Amino acid sequence: MSDFFENYKHPKWQKKRLEILERADFKCENCGESEEELSVHHGYYEKGKKPWEYNDFTFTCLCDPCHEQAEEHRKGAQRLAGHMSPFDVPMVCGYALGILLDGNAWYVEAGKLSKKASDGIADSWGINRNAMWNFVIGEESNYRINGAALRGLRAEVRSAPRDKVSA
Repeated sequence: MSDFFENYKHPKWQKKRLEILERADFKCENCGESEEELSVHHGYYEKGKKPWEYNDFTFTCLCDPCHEQAEEHRKGAQRLAGHMSPFDVPMVCGYALGILLDGNAWYVEAGKLSKKASDGIADSWGINRNAMWNFVIGEESNYRINGAALRGLRAEVRSAPRDKVSA
């Protein structure tokens, strides 16, 4: 048996798995099911990382049917990304990041955003792309852009005269 599967028997993984199941109150975090067998779904994998070495927020407690569906969604996203130009991927990732930033727990450092990622965030928030980019480049590179900052920018852009936004 490979190390990959052996890692799931490791006491550190069993502890992490139990913590995630307890956090979810032993219910599927997608459909609320509690009678089906539950799995702890990894949001992503990185080569060389042990299953227990990820942040808790990257795990989701799912019943088997929802886990199968989540895996199909992941495969579909990978297929779609494979059909895209590698230079369009940052915009799609920016859009997804914009969705994650809707809560205040997530943030991104301004200096780590490319123009295309900034455009994706702007699109997901309904913010003018130029206004978003001007906001990004106007901040210190380590400034943490989060949902609260984006809500403020969106309100500011919506109340600004049109000529100020498109500049």
